[in-house]
Amino acid sequence: MGNKSIDIYIQNQRLDLFEDENIVVNSSVQNINDISKVFTDFSQSFTVPASQDNNRIFQHWYNAEIDEGFDARTKKGSSIEISKLPFKEGQIRLENAKVADGQAISYKLTFFGNLVNISDLFGDDELGDMDFSEYDHTYNPSNVKMRANATFSNKDFIYPLIGTKRRWYYNSDASDNTFLENLSNIALHSDSSTDTHGIDWTELRPAIKVKTILD
Repeated sequence: MGNKSIDIYIQNQRLDLFEDENIVVNSSVQNINDISKVFTDFSQSFTVPASQDNNRIFQHWYNAEIDEGFDARTKKGSSIEISKLPFKEGQIRLENAKVADGQAISYKLTFFGNLVNISDLFGDDELGDMDFSEYDHTYNPSNVKMRANATFSNKDFIYPLIGTKRRWYYNSDASDNTFLENLSNIALHSDSSTDTHGIDWTELRPAIKVKTILD
């Protein structure tokens, strides 16, 4: 759409726009199978004039002699308004500046939605860097049994009935006493200390919901 109905702000400062510049904002989800490439709304790159106000905002970024000026390595908070009404909140990245005879003519920008790139959001953080201390507990039969029970109140942190050594199945038929190295009928359980059936609590491991981790 033409820029007559559009206002673009970067760090709460309104940018001057070219009269004939078209700005296209696409809503898309790309490469959904690769979480590092999922994007929210983004625009194709567009240019703004190197006007007096824009030069002030970008601190004459094209001039390499200026120290500690505008940092184009990071995206800046921005917003788009259409006919003075809020349209999108996000970030703008300064791509480059077009210069002729030592004077800037225009700046090339790209607008990104607030989520931007998920890999940008996570950065170099790994699961091992997260603080899970609130889930610390003693690994013993009573705690495992409590958190494996369907009535346990905290559904974000449980012990799912997934064996780490054997595949389990349930068959109440007493004649089915199948017991192989990686297969066990957990219906055939007794309190005998020598009983190898049933669920061995040491084969269970705790689990935290993915949503909880993302939150």
